Amino acid sequence: YTPNQRDGRTWKRYRGGMASDIWLVNLETGESRRVTDWEGTDTMPMWHGDDLYYLSDAGDEHRLNLWRYDVDSGDREQLTRFANYDIKWPAIGPDDEGPARFVFQNGADLYVHNARDRMTTPVEIEIPGATASLRPQMVDASDYMQGWSISPSGKRVAATARGDLWTLPAKNGSPRNLSRTSGVAERSPSWSPDGKWIAYFSDEPGEYELFVRRSDGGDEPRRLTDDMGVFKNAIHWGPDSSFIVYADKTGDAHRVDLESGERTTFAHNDRGVFPKPSFTTDGRWAAWSGTVGDSGMGRIHLHDFDSGETHVVTSGMFNDNSPAFDRDGDWLYFTSDRRFAPSYSSLDGTWIYDESGMLVAVPLREDVESPWLEESDEQEWKDEDAEEDEPADDAESDEEEDADDEPQGHPDPVTGTWECTADIPQMGAIPMTIMLVLNDDDLVTGTVSTAMFAGDLVGAFDPESKALNLVMTIENGPTVDIELVIDGESVSGAGKPDDGAPGATISGSRNPFEGDGDDEDAENEEESDDADKVEIDLEGFEGRAMPLPVRPGGFRNLAVNDRGHLMYVRRGQNGGIKSFDLSDRNPSEKSAGSGGSFQMTPDGKKILVPQGSGAVIRKAGSDGGDRVVTGPMLVSINPRDEWRQLVTDAWRIHRDHFYDPGLHGVDWEAVLDTYLPLVDQAATREDVGHIIGEMIAELNVGHAYYYGNTGDIERAPSMNVGMLGVDWAPAPAEGDRPDGYRIARVLGGGAWDVDARGPLQEPGLDLGEGDIVLAVNGVDMDLSRDPYAPFVGTAGSTVVLTVADDESETGTRDVVVKTISGEGNLRYRDWIENRRAMVEEMSDGKVGYIYVPNTGRDGQSDLVRQYHGQSHLPALVIDER
Repeated sequence: YTPNQRDGRTWKRYRGGMASDIWLVNLETGESRRVTDWEGTDTMPMWHGDDLYYLSDAGDEHRLNLWRYDVDSGDREQLTRFANYDIKWPAIGPDDEGPARFVFQNGADLYVHNARDRMTTPVEIEIPGATASLRPQMVDASDYMQGWSISPSGKRVAATARGDLWTLPAKNGSPRNLSRTSGVAERSPSWSPDGKWIAYFSDEPGEYELFVRRSDGGDEPRRLTDDMGVFKNAIHWGPDSSFIVYADKTGDAHRVDLESGERTTFAHNDRGVFPKPSFTTDGRWAAWSGTVGDSGMGRIHLHDFDSGETHVVTSGMFNDNSPAFDRDGDWLYFTSDRRFAPSYSSLDGTWIYDESGMLVAVPLREDVESPWLEESDEQEWKDEDAEEDEPADDAESDEEEDADDEPQGHPDPVTGTWECTADIPQMGAIPMTIMLVLNDDDLVTGTVSTAMFAGDLVGAFDPESKALNLVMTIENGPTVDIELVIDGESVSGAGKPDDGAPGATISGSRNPFEGDGDDEDAENEEESDDADKVEIDLEGFEGRAMPLPVRPGGFRNLAVNDRGHLMYVRRGQNGGIKSFDLSDRNPSEKSAGSGGSFQMTPDGKKILVPQGSGAVIRKAGSDGGDRVVTGPMLVSINPRDEWRQLVTDAWRIHRDHFYDPGLHGVDWEAVLDTYLPLVDQAATREDVGHIIGEMIAELNVGHAYYYGNTGDIERAPSMNVGMLGVDWAPAPAEGDRPDGYRIARVLGGGAWDVDARGPLQEPGLDLGEGDIVLAVNGVDMDLSRDPYAPFVGTAGSTVVLTVADDESETGTRDVVVKTISGEGNLRYRDWIENRRAMVEEMSDGKVGYIYVPNTGRDGQSDLVRQYHGQSHLPALVIDER
């Protein structure tokens, strides 16, 4: 046997601490010994008589090949010498006295190896007829949405889905496929400010290049770049649609003239992909954040396209990011980590500086004044010598100037953004943003977004009881029934998923309403075509910076809407899209709806907010909006054409994004030549995933795994199983008692582990170790089946257990208990407590025990949870991984 195995991991030629060896164990004496000591991989042991066979990459080829181990002499012998691919999934036979034979996969082929003559021969397999999975098929591309770009009017959206370029209506009409390229991928669509063009990247030439085409699909695409270089990233249009800025994996930023195609490299980012720039409305200046030299602090850069010069205008004393110009050419906003207020641990006094972000505004010129300069109210009087015909002041002007706008409330009890908390057992409180719209006939639609998942909501509202009955659909996840009750601006209730997972208690409140503003006035503000060039006083730039009076936190995605309000995304508690009016004498942060990101139209009037698998378009500064139409998005694909592109794309991504430019010395071109031909033998999307995983594994690096759980994967039907957090043991019938299963052990952590209690540890429940369960909901505990069979489909629900009871007149008693959907956490904590107790006993209470499973968040939490209560002991055993 192997104490551990890595057979499914995409990491070839592994030499680390989890490299597997072959061990032998004497089942009579319990004695065990290791029989292989190769520093690499020895795995898949197989017996035939007294001969032990296994796979190992110890040969000169450093591929998994078939080996033989002589138990008596200890000699090892390599039997096969495949050099291009590893042997996968060997099976040995026959079981009689004949010689051993093995069947296994190598590359796309099956082979049989005969131990008698040491011959390895391919197995010829022919399946007549066309394989259904290889035929052209119609698929719904809306399940694979990627990039989004809102049109200038907000009436349509450009997007890529299933590798094709699409435009989608905001409300009326149907999706339109502009490319229909089964073996070619389009990426990163971007709609031009004048509405005429859509720019995007396409790998049709063999590498991703920049293309533009008319937004109505009425012409052939025009290629703007031909460098056949590394991966190209995000596309940004200049404000007058005359040029495009794009970035590539090297960190370079390029400007391409739309008419001539002339390309100029104007900036470089040493620490990754060039960030999104902000342009002044005249297109002269671009602003972005980037590091300088060895410092890791972001600094604001301003580039003057007229002079070709770049100016770094912040000092780098603090981390500055996300710059955004206003629409009048007067201000630049950015985020900066300049707030220092520590948060202290309640356990040990350690501290962190969290929520350190601030919003900052800088006047672009010295003549731009702060809108908050102090004023002094003075009494004025009319000069007695004034001419009688002088126009009188409007008597109501002062009142109008001083009067506050009438507050405008929410349009109904439901519509709006509700900032809530979902309290989920074993997970704790999770912030949740619920956006709801009350439609006709009291029907409700909306979305839910958290840091862990997003979903769509549909349901109904009862005006009398104020009850909301909703159903949440999560892509590739469960359906959740949510029942809420609205009480003014507060809401409370519960949600229960259909997969048996623990339910959640939900509570929260509705964000304050911000009106849409005077759209008519905004529309009547015409911009001059001959607007003055934006001038910036570079000297003393950072010294003019002003902090904005908003609560510190984490900010991103800064932009200015048509009313001159700064919009941004606040992360964390009470997060979402916010707005701030710099011109207000008493400014404050206002909610502008839910969302973790947004795109703004060039005129600043509308925004697109991705939500779940779709997106919503709404007015910039308000909630609600229209959900972008994503159906039908049917497209015909040729599977193998698409699969070749997928394998090539995976190869490109690693070529250009791998941390080592030398790719660990691997001939990456040769790797593609080796693995791409296997696509011609692939019959399913799972086969393609296997090819990609094997290709990635050639880089010999950890944490570059391929999980293969997306795409056109065949998924087996599944059913939840209720569990009680126990170990079972068979209890054959005795006397009048029928067969059953005995509760051999109740799982759980230490007495102090209140968060690691199973269903049977509920106070007052009359059920425990030694009890024999005879039936579950009337279904017998049949010893010919495993004890979980009667619990199928009962996860998270209440069941009635029939338990043997000698003191009862009927010989049984009923126990009502609520099952759980999984025992993983209970078994884990039980495992830790058993070892802690063993160390305590063996050391007479002088040594503590701490288990650390990994270096992730859960490992960190386990370390801290176990440390403080044992830190006073003379010694600690730290069991790491």
